[in-house]
Amino acid sequence: MRDWLDYPEVLDEAEYAQLLADQLDLQEKHMNPTLARSLRALGSALVEWRGEGAYLIDPRGRRYYDCMGAGGTFGLGHSHPKVIDAVKRQLERAPLSTRAGIVPGQAVLAARLSARVPGNLPFCAFLNSGTEAVEAALKLARLATGRPRFIGMHMGYHGMSIGTLSVGGIDYWKSGTPNLSDATIVPFLDVAALEKAMGPEVAAVVLEPVQWASGCSVATPEYLRRVRALCDAHGALLIADEIQSGLGRTGRWFALDASGVVPDLICVGKVLSGAVCPVSAVLYSARVRAAEEARPLFNNSTFAGNPLACAAGVATLDALESEKLVERSAHLGNLLEKGFDELCRDFPDLAVGHRGVGLMRCLCTTAPAVGLTVQEMIREEHSILLTSMVHCPEVLRVSPPYVSSDADLKHLLDTWRSLFDHMQKIGPQGINGYLMDIANRINSVVRR
Repeated sequence: MRDWLDYPEVLDEAEYAQLLADQLDLQEKHMNPTLARSLRALGSALVEWRGEGAYLIDPRGRRYYDCMGAGGTFGLGHSHPKVIDAVKRQLERAPLSTRAGIVPGQAVLAARLSARVPGNLPFCAFLNSGTEAVEAALKLARLATGRPRFIGMHMGYHGMSIGTLSVGGIDYWKSGTPNLSDATIVPFLDVAALEKAMGPEVAAVVLEPVQWASGCSVATPEYLRRVRALCDAHGALLIADEIQSGLGRTGRWFALDASGVVPDLICVGKVLSGAVCPVSAVLYSARVRAAEEARPLFNNSTFAGNPLACAAGVATLDALESEKLVERSAHLGNLLEKGFDELCRDFPDLAVGHRGVGLMRCLCTTAPAVGLTVQEMIREEHSILLTSMVHCPEVLRVSPPYVSSDADLKHLLDTWRSLFDHMQKIGPQGINGYLMDIANRINSVVRR
């Protein structure tokens, strides 16, 4: 089997067919047999080969406008030159730390992040993923308060570990997981329910200012202020999960900036990586740091805060600032909002509304079949990547890179309008027939 790195940058059809066959064989034997067989049946496997700005490029050179973006990771797009250059330079110097000494990039990145997050959160711990950042925040909250219980939000999402699933509120992911017994879930945006759940044993309230994984419900500034006041009244901490919403995705540096609320701990990730090296962080107050001093090395990790990750993080902040990409995100978000307004106005039988802020947007369709059909057709026929969510397939989530052009957004919206026009003409029977054909092709292979 030919090593994938030995292939040329652009493949002809024969080379591509061989690469794809080899990869699907390995997937079937060692990873996910059902997925591999399904992709064969559909003939729609996408090999991620290169990235350039707002576009993902397959081995044959086909370009896909990336509005999917790995949960919002690709704010700077693919292969941003500043981030690539910084990581290359660090790679040649020292790619990984022995943990015996100081990594220069760590302190620089911590200081830069502290200057950007809401309020006075001067202390920082680095992790590798969003899940790890929230786990570290939960641990710190218990250390700082001496209390065991957490309150999370219905339809909230914080990661896939036992701890983060326990404070999350999506039953699809939680079902069958041995969740922590001392976590209470309350309805998002319901102040009365939160007040009723509060008590002297609550260590922290955990929330996302924008619940992107569940349809882009946005917390109002007044709600966030009430949550902050309740935490203060009961001696509990406020943990803000801005893994997905932070660093420009909402058109502000952080979603909390719109409210003026300062959390006790804030989790950052996704965009921080520059879409090059995994990195996340939790920043926290002096109160939390005082408790941490009793437990040095409260959270240890071989790879967290490694030199490559820190170089990527600092270069990402440089790019966001020098290229005014946060402001760019706000501008593009306004274009997207206007376009979604028009789609909902012109196609009421297919779209019933939209939610979100900045470049965190979700379009709500009238039925799961509509959402799934748009997702498939817009990718296969128009080379645009976006996603619906398995626990709410009628909702289509859109997260374009901040480096998108106005023309990119116009192309997305014009294509969507064309698809809706086509779907309106074929009607529910045609939509269901399209999905049934896909299901039949998958089932014919999976049953073998």
